[in-house]
Amino acid sequence: MEALQRLHNRGSVSTGYDIEYSVKNEDANGERFQSGSWFTNYSSTKTFTYSMWVKRTDLTTGTNYLLQYQYNTGVGFSFGFAADNSTQALYYLLQTSGTVYAYGKTTALYRDTSAWYHIVWRVDTTQATAADRIRIYVNGVQQDLESGGNGHPAYPSQNYDAPLQTTQYVLGAGGTGGFCGYCSEYYFIDGQSLAPTEFGEFDSDTGIWKPIEYTGTFGNEGYYLDFADASALGKDVSPNNQGNFSHYGGSSTDQATDTPTNNFCTLNTNSALGVVNYIEGATIGITASSPLDEPGEASIMFNKGKWYYECRAVGTTDADAMFGLGKVNEWGLSSSNPGNDAYSFAYHSAGRVYYNNNTSITGWATYGTTDKIMVAIDHDNGFAYFGVNGTWGNSGVPTSGATGTGGFDYFGNTSIASGDDVVFAFRIHYRANNQSYYNFGGYTVMSISSAETDANGYGTFEYAPPTGYYALCTKNLAEFG
Repeated sequence: MEALQRLHNRGSVSTGYDIEYSVKNEDANGERFQSGSWFTNYSSTKTFTYSMWVKRTDLTTGTNYLLQYQYNTGVGFSFGFAADNSTQALYYLLQTSGTVYAYGKTTALYRDTSAWYHIVWRVDTTQATAADRIRIYVNGVQQDLESGGNGHPAYPSQNYDAPLQTTQYVLGAGGTGGFCGYCSEYYFIDGQSLAPTEFGEFDSDTGIWKPIEYTGTFGNEGYYLDFADASALGKDVSPNNQGNFSHYGGSSTDQATDTPTNNFCTLNTNSALGVVNYIEGATIGITASSPLDEPGEASIMFNKGKWYYECRAVGTTDADAMFGLGKVNEWGLSSSNPGNDAYSFAYHSAGRVYYNNNTSITGWATYGTTDKIMVAIDHDNGFAYFGVNGTWGNSGVPTSGATGTGGFDYFGNTSIASGDDVVFAFRIHYRANNQSYYNFGGYTVMSISSAETDANGYGTFEYAPPTGYYALCTKNLAEFG
């Protein structure tokens, strides 16, 4: 629970209003949602609200649109994360007849890829005070805004009519610039300027911003996307029943259980070296064309408990990836693979576990590019277990507790000790342009035929986690971590 409170508490606690699903969106696939030409009778072009929860997974691409209206000549309407990778601010653009009437952005930056953000874009151009005409809130807190540059004003003139058009793009645009990450609870409220307290509240015990059920009205053209129907992820479930937004570039498999009320582990984009690229909701790592050791780590740390995940080493020549554990802020993430120092270890495709400056122990099963690898970390007793295709290697028994039957004794063989903050650690791959796939339970592109969960019902895995082991997500952390 300590790790949860310190690092992973932004919209990730149990609330009484549980959100079951999100959608994974990936710009590289051209993924986005697009309406038909439905929006012909807006309640207002001066007053409206957008609300959504998002978890970013890629900070290296250009503009990440959360919303864009169909571009016509000289007309623009967009909202998202700025293309300037040095800022990562939220921005908006309102343009009519070739004239930019408002181009603003937040002074705050949003680079945390381990947590969910609740974003509210509140517009009411009838307000006499310019700063009240456009307001942005993140996790319940109003953000400071400034001009986006080029001499454009941060706020539109009073009673400005925003260029609301008949077609909307959600999480993308007509071309590139789609949002990379997960999104949940996407609302458009037509004709009302709403405070974030309509969609969330601060928890009275923890002070954490958390989602609540929206019970208000939607106006003539409002909609609500909850992404709960995998066969129609773009379905409007508001009383307006606008129809199904077309899901370009995506499919039903883009539905995820990584949500604002149960935040799952992913690959940590912020810890990746420049030679590694993370895609598909930060569950695939891709190496560079001229790689060396390409280390990476996961987004959520822990200091106790028993945790399970699955992975694959997908390569054109071999399965030269490594999967293990490292002590937070101690293992050699900046320069080497896990196992190349005293604070980490990892399982290699040759059936070895590397540790303590590349010392190795044999006895585990080898694996290839088509195999599914199981990893079970017992951080209460200090043992790691590795398996392939449903069978634990080295005659491992993950439920053996302090005996550690068939496990790698990392308390005894590394400088990792009981109670240390640790994180899943990896070598993404050693070969050029190869990949490693991960399944931490919230989303994966790995094929799954059996859909096993942990004992709490969390995660979706090919193989059942051993008894007492859990998917690394914030609900499980609150109970076991």
